[in-house]
Amino acid sequence: MRGKILGEAIAGPTMNDAKPIPKILLYGNSIFIESLTSKLKLIEGWDVRRNTGGEVGEPGEINFIVADLCDAAPSRSLPMLCALPGAMLIGVDSIANTLTVLTGRSHPLDAMQDVLDVLKKAM
Repeated sequence: MRGKILGEAIAGPTMNDAKPIPKILLYGNSIFIESLTSKLKLIEGWDVRRNTGGEVGEPGEINFIVADLCDAAPSRSLPMLCALPGAMLIGVDSIANTLTVLTGRSHPLDAMQDVLDVLKKAM
């Protein structure tokens, strides 16, 4: 909010104060990825996209990639996804109930909320 007190301008938040919008690509064709996409799209200020398989295409400046490790298409594309500069790759395996941040660390996956918590901590 901008205003004046005794003739001096009071500056409110500027564009420089705003956090960058996190860009998240969910990759896979499972019910889990579909449900997670729907949940993440409800979060204001997040740019959430989904690729159901095939070529990843030009992902742009993606910050996070969540891939279903049980889906064959993302599994084949993991080497290319790992090569994206600056993107954190998160693998989910709903069969083994694990979430793996593909830097070597694994986390328990009991609910979709676990994925959301990892994304929030990384921001």
